[in-house]
Amino acid sequence: MTKEKSKAYKITFVILLLMLSVFAIGIYKYLIEPGLIEQLSLLEELNSAESEEEKSSTVEKMLLHIEQRLINEPDDVDGWLMLTNSYTALGRYPEALRAINNLYRLRREDPAVLIRYADILSKTNSGVLSGRPTELINYALQLDPENESGLWLAGLAANEIGDIDSAIKFWQQLLPKLEEGSKPQQKIKQYLQLARQHQSKPKNKVKHIIVPIDEQVITKKTISLLLKVSLSKEFIKETHSDNTVFIFAKSVKRPTMLLAAAIKKVKNLPLQVILDDSKAIILSNKLSDHKYVQLIARISKDGTAKAKPGDLYGTLDIVQTDTDEPIELIINRKTP
Repeated sequence: MTKEKSKAYKITFVILLLMLSVFAIGIYKYLIEPGLIEQLSLLEELNSAESEEEKSSTVEKMLLHIEQRLINEPDDVDGWLMLTNSYTALGRYPEALRAINNLYRLRREDPAVLIRYADILSKTNSGVLSGRPTELINYALQLDPENESGLWLAGLAANEIGDIDSAIKFWQQLLPKLEEGSKPQQKIKQYLQLARQHQSKPKNKVKHIIVPIDEQVITKKTISLLLKVSLSKEFIKETHSDNTVFIFAKSVKRPTMLLAAAIKKVKNLPLQVILDDSKAIILSNKLSDHKYVQLIARISKDGTAKAKPGDLYGTLDIVQTDTDEPIELIINRKTP
């Protein structure tokens, strides 16, 4: 594969990543603040873009839109988190650092924010964890001693200054928390093997073991729901191929709280879509925070997310989030 093709694939992946993070917030905000329709129109623009350049341009518009909104809403935790995730995915670490600074201002006691802050600080300084990043990691582990990402980075930070014993301690604590046979588990086993080999060498001969400075911070196992969405035959004549299909996962206990969302077209039906929380949007409300969720698929003729009389929809009131089986969701009802 040529460098140009490789870059194109990478850009496409980043764009798909941003679509999930940017517009889960956009739709959620729209449901409680009907004036924010612009996010949805931007999504349509992204879906219709044919070239990577057009998609990249639209992503920039998305980010600019959120940046402008945050000028008027500087305490919007979810907005700053979205910008942090987006700029990090794009490798734009100075912008990511500015965003995480604002997130830290609002959530300085949140271990996940502290760990993310430390990781981004190190990325802006050639991967170095010593100094402020280590302080943030240590404080995060005081608040949450079992934090997996914190233990991972604490081991790297200890190794960086030649404290192999502490690095081993952190990684040994982390190892049983990792999924058996997973890549993170294999990596930590590799680190421990190297570290133990170095333990037997004279102290003045060992500075640190060699580990990749661009190692991704691990996250806990996330929920992933595979939905198979279809339209009942009796309603086919009542739709147009360009009508919008909104697919939501909501809290069972708080039905107004959106946990995840996707947007498709009627012409895509039947379709498969994955709803997950691999990129957190609402810090306190992710799919993995819920044992059960409500699933809804709604066809909107005017492209707006809010339910209206005459809309076609399908719903599953209680779905267990730890299922590995595909979930059938049929659009077979009409809103009175």
